[in-house]
Amino acid sequence: MSGHSKWANTKYRKAAQDSKREKKITKIIRDLYSASRLYGNNPTSNSKLRVLIDKALSNNVNKSVLNKIIFNKKNEKEKLQSITYEGYGPGGIAILLKCLTNNRKRTISYIRHVFSKYNANLGISGSVSYLFVKRGLLSFYKDKNEDKLLEIALENDIEDIELSNNYIFIYTHPKKIYDIKNILNKFGFQSIKNFITIVPIKKIKIEEKEIALKLNSFIQSLKKIHDVVNVYHNYF
Repeated sequence: MSGHSKWANTKYRKAAQDSKREKKITKIIRDLYSASRLYGNNPTSNSKLRVLIDKALSNNVNKSVLNKIIFNKKNEKEKLQSITYEGYGPGGIAILLKCLTNNRKRTISYIRHVFSKYNANLGISGSVSYLFVKRGLLSFYKDKNEDKLLEIALENDIEDIELSNNYIFIYTHPKKIYDIKNILNKFGFQSIKNFITIVPIKKIKIEEKEIALKLNSFIQSLKKIHDVVNVYHNYF
């Protein structure tokens, strides 16, 4: 029976991993579709699309699949709108939602429901967006050469550096992300991930555990809404 149990555990663990990977690939494909429809299908002029193509290839998405997503003219008939919603969540944390939808009424209905459930405040356009900026983000593993990496990065007009226990995060101007990436590559530093993101100008820490738990639940509920592409906040 022990052998059967071991096989069963392995099977379910693999199924869980496959499911996680499938969700990740689905999100990448959705993001690719969104970026190509909204900002054009030329990776040279569409830096967001270029980053997503790299991300897809690193996750073994077939090139023929990429081309179908990016250049499929039939999909252009679907009228998708990019919409940003703003507001404040539990603890006064600023929330910025990037959505892609073909039905604005449906989208705002779901968002209002979540905001109402957590006693959060949905604001008007511009109410919190000034608290965020767009940045290119490169992440690296920390190792014995991290001082050299930081030295090179600081010599090349980056915006900011953030250190954690195991990683180095380098923030750039969105249009400079590939220039910085290529410079660091020449010195032997390969980024784990690189993409365009939105970051808060200043982060806020929530000390009270109950509010922090409520805020985390609120953010996860927003992420579950199908039309919500990204949830940005200034909480850490």
